[in-house]
Formats: sequence, C-alpha cells, structure tokens
Amino acid sequence: MADNRLHIFLIASWFPNKLDAFEGDFIMRQAEAIALYNKVQVAYAIEGAVPHVQLETEVVNAHLTIHRIYLPIHYKKSFYKPKYYTHILKLFKKLHAQQAFNMVH
Repeated sequence: MADNRLHIFLIASWFPNKLDAFEGDFIMRQAEAIALYNKVQVAYAIEGAVPHVQLETEVVNAHLTIHRIYLPIHYKKSFYKPKYYTHILKLFKKLHAQQAFNMVH
C-alpha cells in the first residue's frame, strides 16, 4: 500500500520553547493533529538569551519533527529582521533538498 502522506513545512509564529514552555501550545497541538495523517516539519524562530544562532531539532515521532531556531536578542531590531527570515529559508532549502515539500503552511 502506497504512503499518500503529504510532506508539509509549517512555519510557526508561536511555539513552545526553552524560554516559554506554554507559548503557542495550541499551534503545537495543531501540528500534532496534522501529523496524524501527514509528515510535518515545523520551523520556529525566536529571539532569546543566546550568544549566537542555535538550531535545536526535536523528533516527536516518525511524522513530526520540530526545528527551533534560537537567535541572539539583537535580532529584534528592525535592521536584523531580514536575517531572521533567512534562517527559516535556509532550513527550508536544506529540508526540501532531502525530501520535497508538497505544502508550506
């Protein structure tokens, strides 16, 4: 039987992280529900108390993987906002090269 699951890249504006475990809890539950029927890669970037850019990847199950990008606090300044999005795009390109996405949400 063929696997008809879609491969979805979900960009979250809120998501639980090491700075706030309850931020975006609803979005996390939505990603878990989508992952019941599809393969989901979640991308989430947050500015925090880190000295340099850090990528944290969490494999929840075979169909849900969460990628949290922690950025230094100075990324909140408007000058750095384009760089904020380049980190998400860089992750997208890396994951898309491994397996093409059917949908971006």
